[in-house]
Amino acid sequence: MELSLSRQAGFSMPRLFLYLTAAIVLVVLLNFIAPFYLESRPNSSNSASPSLRQEFVVKDSAASNSDATDEELHKYDLSKIDAEELTSRVEELLSIRVSVLTELRVLERNRSVVIKQISERNNELEKLKTQIIKRAAELERLQLHIKQAALAQKEAKDQVGSLVEPPLDILPKQAQKAIFTNGDGRNNIIVNTNSSFDILQTGVNPMKAMLLQTQFNEYNYRNKYDLIVPSMYSLSTAKASEFSPVFSPARRKYFISFLGQVNEEADDDSSTKNSNTDLQVVVKDALLKLVAKHSRAAYNEFLFDFDCDEKTKQLCENQTIILLDSTFTIIMPTASHSSQSFLINPIIYDNQLNSKIMNAFVTGAIPILVGGDFISLPFNEAIDWDRALIRIPTAHITELYVVLKTFTDSDIIEMRRFGSNIYHNYFSDLKQLVDTIVALFRFNRLKIPSPPAANEHSEFYLNQSKFDQNLLSNQSDLTQSASFYRPKIYSDDEENVGPLEVPFSSLVYQRNFTIPLAEQYSSWNNLHHSPFYTFPSLPYDPVLPSESKFIGSSFRARPIGEGAGGSGREFSEALGGNFMSEQFTIVILTYERENILLSALQRLKDLPYLNKVIVVWNSPNPPTPGIKWPEIGVDILVIKSKHNSLNNRFLPFEEIKTDAVLSMDDDASFRHDEIIFAFRVWREARDRIVGFPARYHAWDAAHSTWLYNSNYTCEFSMILTGAAFYHKYYSYLYTHWMPAAIRNKVDEYMNCEDIAMNFLVSHVSRLPPIKVTSRWTFRCPECSSSLSEDDRHYQRRHRCLNYFASVYGYMPLLYTQFRADSVLFKTRIPHDKQKCFKFI
Repeated sequence: MELSLSRQAGFSMPRLFLYLTAAIVLVVLLNFIAPFYLESRPNSSNSASPSLRQEFVVKDSAASNSDATDEELHKYDLSKIDAEELTSRVEELLSIRVSVLTELRVLERNRSVVIKQISERNNELEKLKTQIIKRAAELERLQLHIKQAALAQKEAKDQVGSLVEPPLDILPKQAQKAIFTNGDGRNNIIVNTNSSFDILQTGVNPMKAMLLQTQFNEYNYRNKYDLIVPSMYSLSTAKASEFSPVFSPARRKYFISFLGQVNEEADDDSSTKNSNTDLQVVVKDALLKLVAKHSRAAYNEFLFDFDCDEKTKQLCENQTIILLDSTFTIIMPTASHSSQSFLINPIIYDNQLNSKIMNAFVTGAIPILVGGDFISLPFNEAIDWDRALIRIPTAHITELYVVLKTFTDSDIIEMRRFGSNIYHNYFSDLKQLVDTIVALFRFNRLKIPSPPAANEHSEFYLNQSKFDQNLLSNQSDLTQSASFYRPKIYSDDEENVGPLEVPFSSLVYQRNFTIPLAEQYSSWNNLHHSPFYTFPSLPYDPVLPSESKFIGSSFRARPIGEGAGGSGREFSEALGGNFMSEQFTIVILTYERENILLSALQRLKDLPYLNKVIVVWNSPNPPTPGIKWPEIGVDILVIKSKHNSLNNRFLPFEEIKTDAVLSMDDDASFRHDEIIFAFRVWREARDRIVGFPARYHAWDAAHSTWLYNSNYTCEFSMILTGAAFYHKYYSYLYTHWMPAAIRNKVDEYMNCEDIAMNFLVSHVSRLPPIKVTSRWTFRCPECSSSLSEDDRHYQRRHRCLNYFASVYGYMPLLYTQFRADSVLFKTRIPHDKQKCFKFI
């Protein structure tokens, strides 16, 4: 019966069950939805809506939701609702649900569209803000560039009347044939090369002519007018070598030695016979007493040979070996000048002394000149002999041992080093002696600057100069300077490390007359000066005090924040420091690796403070025809090498117009901020090598030799010149002054030029190099091979270390245990402040 009723109603049992379940759920929901919906449809055509609305009124609105729902369910009699009415209500509710869901989807869709549009507008707004910031930064840099260009223009105009050129050769090309052309010998030089007699004893009156000879006495020597010179014999007896004497150990086998002949025969004059005034005899007796007094405490410290005759060479066959084993060696005037007559008419210079002194310098024995207070040595007005030998009065000979014991090891080696330099610079051969004589007359007597150091004149594969390097050309043209500026948009991982400037040269030959007038003595006695050459500039030039850049000496001064200091933007706008603003030149050595070279050049585009790039083309084959050189904002010069040599890296090219030189390998890759940071560090240590990868020399105790080591270590002594700054001054020394044996060894091994430069700089400055940043090696993913990958590379570098040390006589390299990083590196600073460099 129930089945028939359900079929008559048009429902099956499952369907009826489903509707009943849905109805129960919807009734609960209608308690909340229906009242609002019925209020919004007062004119509904459905007749059941009013009654339904009345039946679903909530009578107790203050009750809780759960209690109200339960009570209302019991009040409604669902049995009175037939299936048709229930179906109608359910369908109406489903229609409401579909309508609501459709409206919600539309709203959600509209909401998504609005959110997307808001996001796009926000992104566009952020991009505009970023562009505004970048454009503002570019505007500030452009304003800074124009300001600096205007300042450079003013400075250039102020310098017009004070520019100094290299010194000219104003000496006559040919010697005057006539003597005493003006009657009194003025402007004439008389040279006596015969060391056996004094020309003044022959009756010659030099008048106002300057006299050069090997011996004078106290009464006929005109100090700082006549000139004492060594004889040719003394130069030939000193056995010159390309190797310096071994400086270590400081204290050798014999502490004091004496090699000579002491004539104890008395003079015929009876007054002299018993006076005991023969200086040599006095010294001999004092030395014998010295041996007797210290024989126990100083066993075998003395070697005295009083029967060695230099003229006949008897008993002197081992003289060189003995001197090589001697810390100090005693030198006395010869017997003919050591008697009482010497005290009455003292000889200013004894020619035989020079050969003894030179032999001591060659062997590394420090000369002790007994009676040296009576003797003047060659070029004594220029050479500081007291830094290389010891003068002791005869009366103090008994104190000799005690005095010498006070000398420290460092004192002994420094005197040994200076004596070796005196010999090699001024007395090593006849040519060097003649150059010394000419330099003394020109530099000391006439106060004429020495001739300029020779630059390397080059042939070019590429020389398309766009910028005039003269001081008054582009710098004085404000319009051209401003048009040169190329705005650069920095990405998020880049930073502004300096302004882009018109290339300009460093100031050169500013001290042409300062050095011969005020520093002539230093020029003869310091390794970093030279009386033979005038250098464009020196890394040892004096530094102005800090206030001078603001008071009267502001030329090219670019203090940080105009003197107020600062970081971030203020720091990047100026070089600051203690020296005037300047630029640097990059020198790249390459050999038939064009693609790698072009990539390296491209990375240098828009590098601040870059003056030009010089490519040293070491290959005998020219570059590929039609090669497209990149535009990097400065000149690129490709120089044709005369021959394939690694020494070409350090040639003093005429095209280098800056003091600072950055030597780079063609496969070296560095960020701009790293290069600029190294440049800033070099400006504060101009006499050193400043660079990136470091190496050190290690001592092999088993074989007593040096080893080249590239392992990670907490101290180092060398900077690889594949990425290093140095002063151009060292290029002159490397090419013209450094022993040729070292350059020859570099060519032989096709290696070690960087070691040679480190040796040279440490030898001259006596300071170690400076390492910047944490880089320890070069990395070149594009390179297929390099010289350093050869198994023989390290073996050759081991041999180079030991060979170079033998040439210098000691190991010039010095250890250091620190590297340079930016001042605010790893420093916590306020959020509104910026560091000097973001990544350094």
